[in-house]
Amino acid sequence: MNQKTRFIIYGVVAVFLAVTYFIKESDKVPVLPVIGTVPDFSFTDSHGETITKANMAGKVWVADFIFTTCAGPCPVMSGQFTELQARFANASDLNLLSISVNPDYDTPEILHEYGQRYGADYDKWHFLTGEKEAIHKLAVDGFKIGSIEDP
Repeated sequence: MNQKTRFIIYGVVAVFLAVTYFIKESDKVPVLPVIGTVPDFSFTDSHGETITKANMAGKVWVADFIFTTCAGPCPVMSGQFTELQARFANASDLNLLSISVNPDYDTPEILHEYGQRYGADYDKWHFLTGEKEAIHKLAVDGFKIGSIEDP
């Protein structure tokens, strides 16, 4: 076998190995790092129904922390949720959770009225209230956000 033939054979084998390697690597799904887990929670929504972490299992959900008397970022975030709700209207497994950080004032009735202002689809968008300590634990331990009370 002459040198030119060997060079062609080696080249074909090298290309085959490279293609096989890249096909194998492209099948791997990148694994996202786990930076924490959301603790179990149980809150009451604006219709008096209980919403838990187990209710959200297997679904896509986006959460924010609001209070209905907020004049700053809360209306902006709720406006963004309105946009998400509209953009993903056909996504049956999408849920939006707006969790009140002022449960002493934000009763289910108040939260329902707040949701109406933003055109909430209450089947997808849940306005939640509960025990102050449980909300604080979820925010700090689960979502890794700061939480301080401003009297």
